[in-house]
Amino acid sequence: MSIYTAFAQFIATQRARRLRIRTAMRIADLPHGMQKDIGWPDGIDFEREFRARS
Repeated sequence: MSIYTAFAQFIATQRARRLRIRTAMRIADLPHGMQKDIGWPDGIDFEREFRARS
């Protein structure tokens, strides 16, 4: 694996992590009734997942 490939993979991982966190924060800002309608939370613990991957 070249240094460029490793760096590109790292950047892609960080971008995906930021997107997941941003999505979770935006959904958390919705009223509780809307969160319930869309099935949030759906059993995914974003805090645990974030800590496990960092």
